[in-house]
Amino acid sequence: MNNLNKEFVNVVNIKDKIIDVDEKDNCHKLGLWHRCSVIYVYSNEGLIIQKRAKNKQIEAGKLDHSAAGHVRMNESYSEGAIRELYEELGIRLNLTKIGKTKFSQVISKNCIDNQHYMVYASEYGGNIIIDENELESVRLFKFEEIEKLIEKKPKLFAAGFLATFPVFRKYLDFLKENK
Repeated sequence: MNNLNKEFVNVVNIKDKIIDVDEKDNCHKLGLWHRCSVIYVYSNEGLIIQKRAKNKQIEAGKLDHSAAGHVRMNESYSEGAIRELYEELGIRLNLTKIGKTKFSQVISKNCIDNQHYMVYASEYGGNIIIDENELESVRLFKFEEIEKLIEKKPKLFAAGFLATFPVFRKYLDFLKENK
């Protein structure tokens, strides 16, 4: 495989400072910290959640963010978010940066996912065109339904979703309090 088919990302330290560049797959293999943009698309009716494609290397078939993806080499978090939102859902929105967190999980002995997540949100009620290579489906979930599922069946969700959903929930609470 040549370099044109590989996805290169910035390698960062625990404080999210860029220290190198490497192939995304190598970051997972070696457990190198890297960046991911996460987007929550919501309306008064609920939150758009995707079901990850079954062919994904990590968290295949699990419920996940509205859209998300690795931030590429020489790309900012916001540029990555805009790109991923369009690639996965076929929409372009003004995004609000709502928070940041980091998360580490051991998937297998050959896959350690260490990511800094920048979390964005946007309200939307229009049409979506999904990329079936990236995700199996999308569905609008009522907020109460999400919270019940997280409590009773957390394994339905990707670990990254569970790590970032509290950031989104805090944002929604802030919006409610400041109406």
